[in-house]
Amino acid sequence: MVRVSVIIPTYCESATIAGVLEAVHDELSAHAHELLVVDDSPDSATAKAAAGSDIIPNSLWRPSGGGSLRIFRGPGQGLGPAVVKGFQEAQGDRLVVMDGDGQHPATAVPELTTALEDVDVAVGSRHAGGTIDANWSPERFAMSFGASCIAWTAVPESRPL
Repeated sequence: MVRVSVIIPTYCESATIAGVLEAVHDELSAHAHELLVVDDSPDSATAKAAAGSDIIPNSLWRPSGGGSLRIFRGPGQGLGPAVVKGFQEAQGDRLVVMDGDGQHPATAVPELTTALEDVDVAVGSRHAGGTIDANWSPERFAMSFGASCIAWTAVPESRPL
């Protein structure tokens, strides 16, 4: 059975983390999975909220499906180092990274893990199919579009999920 590690870097997301964890856990309930919260917050509120979710904290794989939750203190250096910490701690065959603020839909996680059967890297994008976030400023849109162009150049065989 394929094991999935979902890495969720957080920063002051105590209000949303439990819902994110429970949504991802529900989406992956038929698979062996672990949820790794890498909390870079200046206080322990997000870690406490994660620990208070309905998912039993442990580090054991359940071969018949189901999941576990592990919570780590981030290195205190921002998003990138927190994601790297999650990669270092992950024990799964397939790794997924998503935000702890609820902006990434948990429903995309099974599709991403399925895509990883055929490719080494799969990236979910809210812009697949040409959608635009109407709440973004022109500067934020330009920055996102520019980053997407760089990614498309670096990975020319990419396809939207």
